[in-house]
Amino acid sequence: MTSIGNRALVLTGHHTVRTADGTVLRFFLGRARAQAHANLSHPTCGWEPVADFEFQHAYENALFDPQGLKSGELRANAHRIQLPLDALAGAGGFFWSDGADEAGIMTTNGNTPGECGLDHLTDLPRGSGDAS
Repeated sequence: MTSIGNRALVLTGHHTVRTADGTVLRFFLGRARAQAHANLSHPTCGWEPVADFEFQHAYENALFDPQGLKSGELRANAHRIQLPLDALAGAGGFFWSDGADEAGIMTTNGNTPGECGLDHLTDLPRGSGDAS
């Protein structure tokens, strides 16, 4: 098991992380998740650069059913998806969604989702926070 001290060595608190082998990791969360309006083509929607620990926290929360979390139960999120984006965002890059309102992209080629041709992923149907 990883101690909190060791975990802090892994998560840097930065949006862009350079690994020892030169890979450049960048972390993004879908801004539409926090918007009160449902129009995902609105200019404020899209991919927001976030720190690695914010991305990790959202990723881990997406593993669990949102309704279960609200009631204090840990249940697997049957609506969660994760897709590899190696060809578009670099080897090891990926997209995830909780199936409702949360989504994230990690690129490993140093580019933004838009530079990788992935802006359209914010257009995925989203629920009202109820993925169950």
